[in-house]
Amino acid sequence: MTTDVIIVFIILFAAMIMFSVEKIRNDVASIIIMLSLAWSGIVSPDQAFSGFSSNAVMAIIGVMIIGYGIEKTGIMNSLAQLISDKAGEKENVVTATVMGVTGIISSFLQNIGAVALFLPAVRKIGHKPGISQKRLLMALAFSGILGGTLTMVASGPLIILNDLLANGGYDGFGMFSVTPIGISLLMAGILYFFFFSKAVLPEEAKETGFRKDELLDIYDLPRKICEVDLASTSRLVGNTIEDLALWKDFGIHVLALWEAGSKTYIPWRRTAFREGQTLAILGEEDQLRAFFEAFNLEPKAKLIIFSELEDDREAAFAEIILPPDSNLKGKTIKEIALRKNYKIEPILYINNDGKRLNYMDWEMEPGLKAVVFGKWEDLASIRDSKEFAVISQIRPPAEISRADKKIPAMLILAASIALILAGVPLPLSFLSAAVLMLFTKVIYKEELYKAIDWNTVPSCRPYTFGHSF
Repeated sequence: MTTDVIIVFIILFAAMIMFSVEKIRNDVASIIIMLSLAWSGIVSPDQAFSGFSSNAVMAIIGVMIIGYGIEKTGIMNSLAQLISDKAGEKENVVTATVMGVTGIISSFLQNIGAVALFLPAVRKIGHKPGISQKRLLMALAFSGILGGTLTMVASGPLIILNDLLANGGYDGFGMFSVTPIGISLLMAGILYFFFFSKAVLPEEAKETGFRKDELLDIYDLPRKICEVDLASTSRLVGNTIEDLALWKDFGIHVLALWEAGSKTYIPWRRTAFREGQTLAILGEEDQLRAFFEAFNLEPKAKLIIFSELEDDREAAFAEIILPPDSNLKGKTIKEIALRKNYKIEPILYINNDGKRLNYMDWEMEPGLKAVVFGKWEDLASIRDSKEFAVISQIRPPAEISRADKKIPAMLILAASIALILAGVPLPLSFLSAAVLMLFTKVIYKEELYKAIDWNTVPSCRPYTFGHSF
C-alpha cells in the first residue's frame, strides 16, 4: 500500500468521523477535506477547486472571510485611535494618514473588505472637530480602490486575470509585479485629496451623533453605580429582587452579582441574595443612600470587581422599541423577562402616549419604548434579533470586538501572506486561513456565510461571456 493510498484512507476516515459526529458543519467539513487533499499533494490545488469553476472566486471568498475576522477583533478601532492621536486636528493630514493606512491594508485584503473594516473607525475619526466626515469617507473609498492595485491578491480583476492566464497556459504575474504602478496610483490619490478635496467636495452639515449625556438627560436616567458586599446582617440576604420590589420602591437596579469567583451580569429577578455576594447597584445618589440605609449596606468607595460597568466600551445604555412585526406584541413586560432572556436591565418603559410605566403587567404593543442597560455583546444580541429595534445607543455596535483574538487573527493573516510569497496558490492559502479563523474562534460558524459579500461574488463571473464570444 503506497503512502498516497494511506493518506487518502486517513482523510476518508476523518471525513466519516466529521460527518457522523456532526460537531463540525457539513459544509465546513467538506472544505476541510478538500484542503487536506490539496495540502497532502494527493490532488493539485487546481483539481481541488475544479468543482467551483474558478480559483479566483474561491480566493476572493477566502479574503472576505479573513477580512471579516480581522474586523471582529477590533484591531481597526485600535488603529483608528492611534491615527486620531498621532495625526492631529488638521483634516488634510488626517485624510492622508487614513488613505495611506487603508491603502496598505487593502493591498492584502479585498478592497471592499478593507473599506468595510475601516469604515466604523473612520466614522469615529470623522466626529473630531474641524474634520468633514463626508470627505474622509470619500478618501477612504478611493484609497481602498487604489490600494488594491499594490499587489495581485487584493483586487478581484487582478486575481481573475492571473486565473485566466493560468488557464491559457501563460505564466501568471508575481504577487508584487504591479506594486510600482500601484504605489504611483496610491500616492497620486493621496496628494490629490491632500490638496484638492476641500475644493472638490463641499462641506456638509456636521452630524451630531447620539452622545451618552443626551440619552441620560432626555430620560433623566440614573447615573451612579456602586459596589456593595452582602454581610449576614443585611436585610437583602434570603430575598430576591422581585420580593423586595427594588425597582418600584427604591428606583435602583441590580446590574451584576459576584459570588465564589463568578460574575453574573443582569441577574434574574428571582435570583436569591446570599451572604458573601458582591452586587453592582445603579441608581441616583439619594435613591442609593435610602436603599443602603434600609438594608444595612456599606458601599465601597469605588468599583473594584465591576469597574468595567463604568467603561462605555464594555457596557452602556440603549434605547429600544417594539416593532410592528415583533412576536412579543401582546405579551406583558413580565412575560418577556428581559433580564432572564436577553441579559439586559430595563431602566424604564414608555408607552405610545409618552407615559412612563411603573408596573410589569402592561401588555406590549408596537411602538412601546424601553431604555435598557447591558454589556455590549448582550445589546448586540438584542439588536440582531427581530423582536426589538435599537433606535439609539451610546456607541456603534460595530465597535464590539473580540479583543482576545487579535493576535491569532494577525498571525493567521501573516501566515497566509507568507504562504502566497512562498508560491502557494491564492485560494489554498486564503481558504486555509479562513478555516483556521473558524477553529480559533476569531469568527463563529454562524457568521461564515455572513462574512461573504454574495453581491460581489457573482460579479466575478461575467468573464464567462468571453468564452461565449
